[in-house]
Amino acid sequence: MRWFRRTPKSSKPIKERHPLSGMAFKSNEAFYDYQSMFGDTKLRHGQPCFGLVIKDCSDLVPTTPPERAFLISLASQDGGISKIAKHNQLKGPIRPGDLIAWVPLTQYGPEETEWDGALIALCAPEFNDNGVKVITYF
Repeated sequence: MRWFRRTPKSSKPIKERHPLSGMAFKSNEAFYDYQSMFGDTKLRHGQPCFGLVIKDCSDLVPTTPPERAFLISLASQDGGISKIAKHNQLKGPIRPGDLIAWVPLTQYGPEETEWDGALIALCAPEFNDNGVKVITYF
């Protein structure tokens, strides 16, 4: 009696699904809270982290149209990390309350939270086979 499945040598490897695939949240805020409590919130060069758009602050930060500046809060176990992020509205509009992916690119100080980065995607509050579901890449 066989207790395992044998695959032919020519078969393709079986693609693994994300362990949270199919998990959906009621709101962007619920996803943010989950990510803050259970997600990897450490900032590392090139590794996306998730946050919420808090408000449009283009009137406070100098930008050139069609670029806009937003205050974002990145998921963190200590209540969130606030950053100013610039975004070209021609690549897709974002509004306060949207769930975004942000990538740290340059560390400008010794503290773990002292990073400059870029908005890379607008996300949906759910997981699919690849991780977090992306609505639009910027």
